[in-house]
Amino acid sequence: MFYARPQSVCGGSISRESGRFLICAFGAAVFFLSLTAVAGSGSPLLALSSDSDTASAGYYRLEWKWAAAPAEPGGDFELQESTQTDFSDAAALYRGPDLATVISGRRDGRRYYRVRSQRSPAAWSNTVAVTTAHHPLSRALAFFAAGAVVFALTLAMILRGSKQQ
Repeated sequence: MFYARPQSVCGGSISRESGRFLICAFGAAVFFLSLTAVAGSGSPLLALSSDSDTASAGYYRLEWKWAAAPAEPGGDFELQESTQTDFSDAAALYRGPDLATVISGRRDGRRYYRVRSQRSPAAWSNTVAVTTAHHPLSRALAFFAAGAVVFALTLAMILRGSKQQ
């Protein structure tokens, strides 16, 4: 029968089987921590932000940056847009090296955005939601009417002033 002799580790003693178990457990922990960092479930590699939560002017700016400075800061990025929180209908809006983009021409509604680096395609950034709510047509027509009235009054004053001289 074979008996394992205890080995000295940090002043204590453990058996050979226990040592192998500890080494395997440590390796598994390192492996799962590396998966978490790559998958982005712990903290995302990229941080995405928007200049407004509600866009009424018809455009808004999305910007992303590295959450932690990578060894090589450049790279190609992919920005996705979706109307669903789970990105089941996601569409790629941008692919390239820029760290920001301006979105315009969207109809009223809520959209969700995320970005990832092509270096680590499994690691998505945080999700940003932007609601597009254009000004009502009645307000635009009211501004147009007010501008027309001011124009007509200004033109009338100019014509009246020129006749008096």
